[in-house]
Amino acid sequence: MRMLNNNDVRSLLIQEVCGHNIKDCGYDCMNGRRYVEIRNVVFECTEDCIFRNIGKLPYLDDDWYEKNYDPILLKDNQLQKCIDKLIENPNTRQAVIIMSSTDNLQCTMYIHVSLIKQKVNTYELEYSVHMRSNDSVEFRSDYQWHINLYNNIYYALKTALTCNIILVKKNIIWCVDSLQLYEQYFPDVVKSL
Repeated sequence: MRMLNNNDVRSLLIQEVCGHNIKDCGYDCMNGRRYVEIRNVVFECTEDCIFRNIGKLPYLDDDWYEKNYDPILLKDNQLQKCIDKLIENPNTRQAVIIMSSTDNLQCTMYIHVSLIKQKVNTYELEYSVHMRSNDSVEFRSDYQWHINLYNNIYYALKTALTCNIILVKKNIIWCVDSLQLYEQYFPDVVKSL
């Protein structure tokens, strides 16, 4: 069976808008109150966004991720520990970064990094993002932060692994419990049809 990709996710969200499957979260969150969603979706990131030509969220300044995610990432040296686990044992399933904070419930819950053996001395670097909640417009910013982290891990491993190991990049896998599109963007989505 083929894994879903960004285009599939976009189509599913548009179906929800066109089908008037609108939900009300019961309170005003940062992005609005009324939305459509798809639940428990896993897809391969074949693009850097879900929707093109839709504006940036107003509360996301340029360093939002650095201020909110980097301290968690660097807490207890998680990033280096993840890289060290993969260097120590390329077959480990324990190269995980937990993105939790007692101050704020983060959307990204954890990141799982694996080396998948393809053939002798060749591994693909698999990076799976596991999210509690994800705004489909905000996806572009989320993806940018994660692709930078993926590249940092890739280059650290490429430098540290023995010369005879070939490391191959792979598209990021995105797993999200609730992927939403908020009402203020419905007109832009309908115009794009």
